[in-house]
Amino acid sequence: VILPTGKTVDLTRGQQTSSGPNLNLRTTDNSTYNIPLPTYGHPNLDKNAAGLIYKGDALDLFIGAQGMGGAVSMVQLELDYRRQVNTGMILFNDYNAALDFAMEVRSSLRGDKELYRTNPQENNLGLLSLEFFDGNALKYGTLPKGNSFPTNATAAIEYEIFKGDDSTFENLVNLLERYDSSVIDSMQGDQDVIDFRKSIPDNVNSVTRRAGVHKVGTDLSVPNDQVKQIHVLYQQAMAEFTSYCGERETPATAMWGHGPWHVHLNFIPTNQRELGKAMELYTDLLQMAIRLGGSPSGEHGLAKKYVTVNNKRVSPLEHFIGQEGLKQTAATYAPINPGLRFCHGNLGTLYIR
Repeated sequence: VILPTGKTVDLTRGQQTSSGPNLNLRTTDNSTYNIPLPTYGHPNLDKNAAGLIYKGDALDLFIGAQGMGGAVSMVQLELDYRRQVNTGMILFNDYNAALDFAMEVRSSLRGDKELYRTNPQENNLGLLSLEFFDGNALKYGTLPKGNSFPTNATAAIEYEIFKGDDSTFENLVNLLERYDSSVIDSMQGDQDVIDFRKSIPDNVNSVTRRAGVHKVGTDLSVPNDQVKQIHVLYQQAMAEFTSYCGERETPATAMWGHGPWHVHLNFIPTNQRELGKAMELYTDLLQMAIRLGGSPSGEHGLAKKYVTVNNKRVSPLEHFIGQEGLKQTAATYAPINPGLRFCHGNLGTLYIR
């Protein structure tokens, strides 16, 4: 990593660590920086990309730090054995049934990464991924020529399983049998499913691009026991935005993502008025997710994103960790990023000069 001071550090996980209040960061020329570490806590979430998440290793200051620590100039990775994957999609006529199925499958068939690393040909490795789609997202997808979905499809689940992992597939089918009354169709064919999945954001973005605006997508993450509550709030926000937009050729919202814990609700405006309403609803959802013990960003980070609350422009990060958290983060990076000149503005308005 090239630090903003011009010095460089060469980091390997486990070599520069600290569980105390400070970390002595050694550079390649054997000089050191005394780094005060933040003490604010983070909620226990499967996904969280908001704020500095230090877990005891110097690498934590740079991975997912959105450039605050410096510029990564080289990365060495260890690759796992590559095994072929089967992909499928299951369609439901009941949104809540799809949600329940996704929650049950994720908890009982979660992938075993450590087992895969030690024995990649093992059977019963669990699911590789699980994606949740609402009915509007399905309407934005491009199906293979001659194919169509039932018009009453209100949700879908996409899954990935290693080819040859018959045990995991059998367990998936057994779980699905309890939801037979809500399952209305399925889509097989690995490339067809992959192409359909990729077409959804492409087609959404084409709508907003033609209108000269941009979509507003959530990246919220909540604790496991708040998943159903956040989906209720999503449904309410989607209904409000759809009503606000009135009659349209394409749906005003669409939701998809790693499901059901971390889905992205996308507001799809077609003019500046709708864009303003979308930002208003996004801000409301962000604040509600934090009140539920969640994070304003599950995977994409916040960087220079701002929202308006009570006529004041603030960073979602400030809502999440507070001004004290921002001050601690600033103090952590101050020794290696003097004046926070590198990636200026990533800590909100409090640190914009």
